[in-house]
Amino acid sequence: QAVVYTKSNKLLGNILACKIVSTEVTESEIKTYLKERIKEDYKIPRIINLVDSVLVSKNNKVMR
Repeated sequence: QAVVYTKSNKLLGNILACKIVSTEVTESEIKTYLKERIKEDYKIPRIINLVDSVLVSKNNKVMR
């Protein structure tokens, strides 16, 4: 399970961030995987958070 969203940054404006539910991979493995498959750097999240779970509302919408 993964969630990609924008996050406000004073220096860069809006940047991509993601939360990935996993205990089996590292942040560097994810970045390598994405760089091999996505040619445009701006499409790769700058912030990658590995989490135990992603919070969802009663309506099954992701809570960032």
